[in-house]
Amino acid sequence: GPVDELLENPGDARTAAALGIDTVWRPPRTPDGDLATPWGPIPAPSGGGEPYLLLRPQSVRLRDEGVPATVERSRYRAGDWLVTCRLVEEPLSVVAASRERVPEGARVHLVADLAQASLLSP
Repeated sequence: GPVDELLENPGDARTAAALGIDTVWRPPRTPDGDLATPWGPIPAPSGGGEPYLLLRPQSVRLRDEGVPATVERSRYRAGDWLVTCRLVEEPLSVVAASRERVPEGARVHLVADLAQASLLSP
């Protein structure tokens, strides 16, 4: 229904915030005009203001290698642990899905499937 569609694609950053989706941020631009993320650049649309980027938990995974982060909290929901992490080199928190609980303060590494990222209008 319409609510499911809105949760899947909130369209803009304000709607995402109203829905409680907190993994939205405005990445800086690279010298080439792409969006710079800790996992590499994403092609950015031209015009229309500075887009926001939405990374859902299912597109971020804990791995042995990747972007270093520190676990802020873990909470269980719908068969997965949602692990909120603060990136070490950037003032950014992301949520990753995990099959097991990860303790607060643990040092982890994250990989993100940028193909699953959504660009939202300002």
